[in-house]
Amino acid sequence: MLATMLTVMCLAVRVAEQFGFKQKNSGAGYRNSSGSRSSSAHLDKAAATIQSHFRKYQQRKHRAGK
Repeated sequence: MLATMLTVMCLAVRVAEQFGFKQKNSGAGYRNSSGSRSSSAHLDKAAATIQSHFRKYQQRKHRAGK
């Protein structure tokens, strides 16, 4: 469930980037995130990492329950 929620959040961020929504930057106001192709690769890697860690957690939990 947690992995699904995080995956949906990653997809929502990716869709927002494709439409060119602006993200609040911590220091200098707003920045446009439309030209960040490498960030989508980072999002894909992050989503895959989160999912694999969650699967490992579920497997350990399942083994401990037996």
